[in-house]
Amino acid sequence: MSKTPAKLDAIGIIPAKGHSERIPRKNMALLAGKPLIRYTIEAALECKVLDVVMVSTDDPQIGAFARKLGAEVPFLRDSRLASDDATMAEVMLDAVEWYEKNRKKTFDKLCMLLPSSPLRTAADIVAAKRLLTRHPEADSVLSVTRCSYPPGWALHVAQDGTVHPTWPEHIFKKRQDLPEWCDENGAVFWARMSSLRRIRSQYGGVQVPYFMPPDRGVDVDYPQELAFAEFLLDRRRGRDE
Repeated sequence: MSKTPAKLDAIGIIPAKGHSERIPRKNMALLAGKPLIRYTIEAALECKVLDVVMVSTDDPQIGAFARKLGAEVPFLRDSRLASDDATMAEVMLDAVEWYEKNRKKTFDKLCMLLPSSPLRTAADIVAAKRLLTRHPEADSVLSVTRCSYPPGWALHVAQDGTVHPTWPEHIFKKRQDLPEWCDENGAVFWARMSSLRRIRSQYGGVQVPYFMPPDRGVDVDYPQELAFAEFLLDRRRGRDE
């Protein structure tokens, strides 16, 4: 007899490729003496709202390190899904389908946590999930940080070298009269599994923003952002002492 699938509430997926362009082996780069990915794994395990915390990686070293911390790494990601052309939706669905096929586990919700956002806390993961629960009409919740400079005031350089307002209709407006713009920070993404299967993207459908303060929404993509994250960590520790 085939095993009846176990219906669980939520899986947490941490995508972590071995290759990176701007910071070599970024997910294992040291932040205050710890590999970057460690902060995300620890927050995911601490939050207690994820039935499974797994790392999706193509890199054996990252996989071994993640297992040591307590995350599941049941397989190494296929090289096609570790390429720059692979979408996050493909990576998420690949992990979920592996659990369905090999562990007979199905999930009502999914939470994606990018290692490049090390300053998000376990409380952020919990709060974003509550937001999804409070909005039954929502397909997903996306963590964002308010833009410090309104994009509506942006200028662009034309081919002749002159500069022009990108959106002339916004350039003379006061900040308070402009739309509320925000940046996705990669810290937390919650989705209903039924919605993710239907939309097959981390964007689209009905999305609700989970606003985070800038000191927790840092997205590490360049070396200077890694240094800034370390500065913020030191400041946070100083407040806690």
